[in-house]
Amino acid sequence: MKEKITGIYLAAGKSTRFGDNKLYANVHGKCLGSLALESAIDSLLTETIVVTKPHDTLEWIPNHLHQDKVIPVACYESWKGQSHSIKCGLHKANKINSNAVMILLADQPFISSDLINQLIDLYKNKKQYAFIVSTYKNIPQPPILFNESMFPSLNNMTGDMGARYLIQKRKRDGYFLEIKDPSLVYDIDTKEDYQYIDQRC
Repeated sequence: MKEKITGIYLAAGKSTRFGDNKLYANVHGKCLGSLALESAIDSLLTETIVVTKPHDTLEWIPNHLHQDKVIPVACYESWKGQSHSIKCGLHKANKINSNAVMILLADQPFISSDLINQLIDLYKNKKQYAFIVSTYKNIPQPPILFNESMFPSLNNMTGDMGARYLIQKRKRDGYFLEIKDPSLVYDIDTKEDYQYIDQRC
């Protein structure tokens, strides 16, 4: 049976530092939140679970992306921190019998399907590792791929604890892929960050 590698796309953040919902920020006619999702759908991921705040209308996702490879999941405890969004996505991944999950952030607009596929290829060829993570200047960054041996640890995270905590704790269990292009892991937290990507595109 073919392995099921599922994306968990974290799109339930508060956008506090941005000032308003950054998923809707316009990047040359597209919503910022849809850019990395499009890369996920175009990649080798089996499907992508989109973790959102309750009552999100998903209007930031173009209609052509509403397809079988997108599974929206509302996280009613997302306000408690990122770990709760991850656990919501993981709960759904377990229900659909995923063998591995890849954590992706909706505010990293330049994540490419090539990078996602590279992590998946490494996962398939380096089965001795519990996770595969991209790094820039030796700093771990999403996207991060976890095999099912890491699911219990992900489920035990609390508060605003992100996947980086587990990576730091279990460095010996992972494979680190150093990337050269910093834009691939550039995330948008503030309006100044947004102005940078708007100029770059």
